[in-house]
Amino acid sequence: MKGYIDADALLTPIFVERERRESRMQTVKTHVHNFYEMYVLLDGQIDKFVESRTYHLKPFDLIIIPPNRLHKSILCKDYRHERVVIYFDERSVHDAALLRRLDQDLGVITLPNDAAKRVFKLINILLQEKESSAWHESYVSGVLTEMLVVILRSERGGKLPYAGVRFEKIIDYVKENCREPISLTGVAGRFFVSDAHLSRMFRKNTGFTFTQYVNYQRVIYAQTLLTEKDITIGDVAMQSGFENLTHFGRVFRQLTGYAPREYRKNAKPHVETEEHV
Repeated sequence: MKGYIDADALLTPIFVERERRESRMQTVKTHVHNFYEMYVLLDGQIDKFVESRTYHLKPFDLIIIPPNRLHKSILCKDYRHERVVIYFDERSVHDAALLRRLDQDLGVITLPNDAAKRVFKLINILLQEKESSAWHESYVSGVLTEMLVVILRSERGGKLPYAGVRFEKIIDYVKENCREPISLTGVAGRFFVSDAHLSRMFRKNTGFTFTQYVNYQRVIYAQTLLTEKDITIGDVAMQSGFENLTHFGRVFRQLTGYAPREYRKNAKPHVETEEHV
């Protein structure tokens, strides 16, 4: 069960792809990555699951997924669609306040006509820009920043969670407390549901078991400690909520493909594309 996407080869801090799908493909598994994803739907319909919420996108809607958020695309009945996906990391945006806004749950953004035309013009510029061009990274960073400012100034959000208010509260509780001893039975009791029902809720709404979801959240926190704190691997394991170093190392490698020490040594911000609907 590896769902963490972490690029080894630094291709570009901004990567843009446009694709039209005319044939059915397997739904992408729930996954997480350490860079931003802007998903713009041009034609068709699709649902985007992010953490505990599912959002319905119509043509010209977009959604921005911050780093380290579990997500996947869910094909609708008519699977044909066209979309643009922009992957970028924090080096591409030099405004800390803008990044903080992107880290919030913006929901589905439906832009007014003038803003939409401007955004699509900027997307086309990114699609046509060649990496070999002089000052490429500076140029695409400026275009991306302009696009994000236009989007946030014109923000029209519509949050349509399918999972339900109760499950969102459960998810929030688990995320806030996952670095402490936590169990399916304990959480079920706190929210007055049976163990079996809570287990089904996690499977249905996240694609993960309760334990898998907890481990993902712990590993995401551990990655932050490994890159930002000068503490031992053992302290990282303990502060992330793992009972022992061996278990931490096994789970960390399973989800990221790296041993914790390797991740710390090689960690750097980067962008990698993925098979995506």
